[in-house]
Amino acid sequence: LNGLTAFAVALPVAFLSGLIMTTYGRGFKEGWITLILLSATAVISATLGVIGQAIASVGRMWSGFFLNVVWAVVCLASTWHLKGLGAKGLALAMLLAYGVHLVTVGLYTRFVVVNRYFGEKE
Repeated sequence: LNGLTAFAVALPVAFLSGLIMTTYGRGFKEGWITLILLSATAVISATLGVIGQAIASVGRMWSGFFLNVVWAVVCLASTWHLKGLGAKGLALAMLLAYGVHLVTVGLYTRFVVVNRYFGEKE
């Protein structure tokens, strides 16, 4: 539900990104792609918040910590490699890091949390 709500907000922001960025001044209009990247990142982040709560609710805090370490490493490494692109590079790095985080957390939740706590009963 969080992801859908975020998507419902992010979609018009993405479509109107040029107009929105222009309201900050003519020099900001070229940042429309940055706003789209950050809108996509917000949708992923909203989805991850719920999954993170699921991991915490079954007492897997250390697992959550290490999954967040993976996110941080990807975020730092991609920010370093994309720093030459300025704000667009930072937005792309965040999208990449949250995309990797979604995959790792999703796989962990599916194969560890769901199987262990909600799998077949013996």
